[in-house]
Amino acid sequence: MKRSAGRSVILGAFVALVAASAAPSGVLSPAQAVHAAHEQERVVKRADVDGDGRTDVVRVRDGDNRVRVTVDRARGRTLRRTLGSGSEYEQPSWHGAANLNGRRGKELAVLTRYGAHSLFFSVLTVRHGKLVLQRAPGGKKTWFVDGAAWIAAGWKRSHEHGHLRMSYRLVTKDWDTDRWHGSATKYRWAKHRWHRVDKHALRPHSDRAAFRYGGWRVKGLPRY
Repeated sequence: MKRSAGRSVILGAFVALVAASAAPSGVLSPAQAVHAAHEQERVVKRADVDGDGRTDVVRVRDGDNRVRVTVDRARGRTLRRTLGSGSEYEQPSWHGAANLNGRRGKELAVLTRYGAHSLFFSVLTVRHGKLVLQRAPGGKKTWFVDGAAWIAAGWKRSHEHGHLRMSYRLVTKDWDTDRWHGSATKYRWAKHRWHRVDKHALRPHSDRAAFRYGGWRVKGLPRY
């Protein structure tokens, strides 16, 4: 075989190999598979979201630092809301559905930002036929939850004297004294909004006692 002919055969084989490696194989890598699954819209809950007493379907789609929440209402109209999200695709944004105000229907909690142990949730509610943000008692856009060796923060829902209450508890540890301190702020739902009714100091006597304040204490929501 002449040298030029041999070179052509080798070049042809190389081109074929490159083309084969560049062509889609139909098999996704583990990371690609997780990412693809993350971006698919999925049904996450069936519950009465709009308060009409009928079951609605909640769907969520994560991806590109956004989360899209869709509610297919039993009455036929579909509601959608897209939120910015700092959650990576390994961390699903959906958290749960619960009663987080005094209106009929469930509110929808989604994780939209987090740190090493800090969690920030956006809560959606139906109002005037739209999915809107339900601000946390006190006025912040997100609901903060935390639990670590030196901090515990969370929300507790309760009823007192026939009124809906929401308490926000936050305690931190002073490493110099090894003591915990913080506060609990209590809100009451009235006239379609939250009103602060009490704030008092918290001084947990142990780590275990402090950690009881962390996370969600609301029926329908995982603690963290």
